[in-house]
Amino acid sequence: MKYTIQHKTAYTYLEPVSLCHNIARLVPRNTSEQICKNTNIQIEPKPDRINDYKVTAGPEGLATTGIRVHQPYGDHRQVPVDAEYRYRALRPTTAYFDKHVRITDPANAHRGSDNDHFCTFLTAQPVDELNCVIRLGIAINFGADLTEADILKRQDAVFEQDRLIVETQHPERIPLDLKEELHVRSDRLAVAYRRWLKELGVTYGTFGD
Repeated sequence: MKYTIQHKTAYTYLEPVSLCHNIARLVPRNTSEQICKNTNIQIEPKPDRINDYKVTAGPEGLATTGIRVHQPYGDHRQVPVDAEYRYRALRPTTAYFDKHVRITDPANAHRGSDNDHFCTFLTAQPVDELNCVIRLGIAINFGADLTEADILKRQDAVFEQDRLIVETQHPERIPLDLKEELHVRSDRLAVAYRRWLKELGVTYGTFGD
């Protein structure tokens, strides 16, 4: 007996989403009782591909080479941009990124330049092993017309997206055994961070060997 199966998964969001990371497992397994003759997966719109990047470790922590992505809501100007991130983990609870952005919408290109940067410095103050207080500072060299409300609107939207993801992760402490999580190529920095914590002997807020 042959079956033809069609499946559709759709995502809807209340606010523009700048970055969404998904892993789809949709190819049927071959077993002793079934054989998959043909499969075809279509994604619309086509997903952005993250370029290969490197993570280096040194006396001042971790650093990445440029990570390039396209973002439909790329910064506080609410315009689509091509972005290149460079991340630094200066301490286990202190991080920084420099994001170089270029507006891709010709109608809004006049609002930016080839040297637009958006930087964020973040530090986490542990309250206990499962909770912390986040403090951050941001700096931009564009958008002189932006108001405080414009800045807060995007920051609140992005951090709410992050909060919903982080608070659904279990276990809540960071596993140092890489086998405890499923990692893909784009997680290279997260993998390096876990190895770094292990090398530093960090046990607070972590578990595993």
